[in-house]
Formats: sequence, structure tokens, C-alpha cells
Amino acid sequence: MNLKHEVMGLLKNFFTRKKEKNDTKQTQENYLPISNILEDLKEKNIIIQSKVPQSVMLGNMIFEKKYQEAINLGLELLKKTPEDSGVHINLMDAYFKLREQHPDYINKSNYHAKQAIIYGHNTGYAEERLAKNLDKEKKYHLSLQLYNLILNTEEFHFSTHGCGNIIDWEKRRKNIIKNMDKATDKENDILFTEDEISKIIKTIYNDDIKENKTFE
Repeated sequence: MNLKHEVMGLLKNFFTRKKEKNDTKQTQENYLPISNILEDLKEKNIIIQSKVPQSVMLGNMIFEKKYQEAINLGLELLKKTPEDSGVHINLMDAYFKLREQHPDYINKSNYHAKQAIIYGHNTGYAEERLAKNLDKEKKYHLSLQLYNLILNTEEFHFSTHGCGNIIDWEKRRKNIIKNMDKATDKENDILFTEDEISKIIKTIYNDDIKENKTFE
């Protein structure tokens, strides 16, 4: 394999975990040269001037199964940019991967899935993980709120860069409604507040405007 293919292969691993455009709120201090990341290419004296978000490192750590290291880095990054959906989505994955060793991590995975959705990650990936986690725990009242947000909210739609399938979501909603009597949560439990839903819709609206301008 030549050098070009090695670099492209690594970059593909980094970017497949983040299917959306980088959050515009990320600051310059959260960026670093790619040459700092591609450690296994250092001996080849590669100098790459392009930069990628530090949050991309999280995806690479998860790919390498360094889940706790990814969590530690992610929490540090959130101190600088707490609304970075890319960091939240990777923390969602990392916590989920360690749920067997740490049972409380499933709740943390849920939390970061919610935060990723609130801050603009609407490809369907965060929604999928959150729904599966809640349904697995039979928290059907909470997951129903997620299904209703996706299916009943006129202003909600998945990103054009995403993979959300409305037909599948409708089938899943029907399934949990049939099993609502087995729910472990309560009807008055809240998944998203009204303010959070408004923020989700506003972010989708703003993203649509940006995307439309791109094609003008």
C-alpha cells in the first residue's frame, strides 16, 4: 500500500464517524495538525498543513477500542466547547461500548445522545442509539417522546447527510405502543423539555438555510 492510500484510509476512519459538517461553534483552539494524529506515519516525516477537529481523535480512539481514553479526552474537550455535537456523539459511542463494565454508562450514553441531538446532530445516528438504549431498558414513555418528535413534528427532518428512515421509525413506534404496559418508566418522565425541542428545530432550520445557500 502506498503512502497516499495509507493517509486516505486513516482519514476515512476518522470522518465516517462524523457524518455532518463541523459545528461552526468550534474554536481554533480545538483544532490541531493531522500530523499530530497520524503517529504511525511520523517515521515517514510527513508534513501535513491541513487541520482537523480534535473531536475527530475521539472517533479514531473508539475505532482502536480505546474507549476510556476517548471518554477522558471528550470530557476535556467539552469544557472548551460544551455544544460540540461531534464530541457528544463520540462520547455517546464510547460510554455505550463500556456499558457492560460500568452499568451506569448506559445513562451517560443516553445523555450524550440527547445532547448531540439538541446541538444539531440529526443524521439519525444519535436518535437511533438513544431509541435502542431506551427500548432495551423498556423506557417506552421516553422513547415514545423521541418517536413523536421525529414523526409528528412538522419542522423535524433528518439531515440530507444522514440515514434516518421514517418507515422504520413508524414501525418501531407501533411496537412499543403495544408493549406500553411493560414500561419501566413513568408517563410524566420527560426526555426533552420544550426549550430543548425548540432548540432542535431551530438548529435544523438554520442548517437548512446554510445548505440552501451552498447550492445557490
